[in-house]
Amino acid sequence: MRSIIHTGFLYIATILAFVTVAYAFSTGAGTCNADQATIEAVNSTPMGKEGNLGYSVTMSQDNHYYVPGGPGIQFTITGTNITTFKGILFYGADTSNNHVGQWTVSSGYKLMANCPGDPQGTLTHNSATNKPVNTTFSWTPPTSDAGPITVYCVICASSEQGFQIIQSSQPFTVNGSTFVPPASTNNTSDTSPSTAASKNSVTGTNSTSTPHPTAISNADSLRMSKSSFLIQLALFVPLIVSLLNKF
Repeated sequence: MRSIIHTGFLYIATILAFVTVAYAFSTGAGTCNADQATIEAVNSTPMGKEGNLGYSVTMSQDNHYYVPGGPGIQFTITGTNITTFKGILFYGADTSNNHVGQWTVSSGYKLMANCPGDPQGTLTHNSATNKPVNTTFSWTPPTSDAGPITVYCVICASSEQGFQIIQSSQPFTVNGSTFVPPASTNNTSDTSPSTAASKNSVTGTNSTSTPHPTAISNADSLRMSKSSFLIQLALFVPLIVSLLNKF
């Protein structure tokens, strides 16, 4: 009987692990980067597989310039034959993949302060409820010239339908910028995102089927929700201990 109880404990622990990962995605993106392979490799694939689902992102201006410190740029999610989405990851990245600028947070969304760069530079959802397309998000550029900034948006329809990666067709820059990128501190290969392989451009003028490249490692960015894990563990441990004591 004791062996049965131990087997049951392992079974419950396994379920908890999967539930926790899914829970982390239901209350926000589980990664800081728009990397297709990393998102698809998560246990139980809560975001499904990447594909062109009919989403697109439009912006409030007809050029790719930004003014340090503002005014803000509005990005609107639209859809063709798709009317809702469940999750989102939105950020602008400089050539070092630091998330720059600041998002205005509206109801149903939150910031991911643990991502590289500005703590207000990464926006995600706070629940897995359906959200309507034609939702607009406001991004304020960094207060100083940060060089070229590429905007990325990962939109998740559901675990069954999957997700779509959208990237600006070209980086945003300051008009007449004299920005000089910082000297590299190591000899590793360039980790800046490539604009030549965008899934769908923010302006809707560039769409390819080339896999989205992200050279930075995401091993540490797939984080389970520690608080939810502890809560669930606290509920199950006393039960298991009680059963073990009886046998």
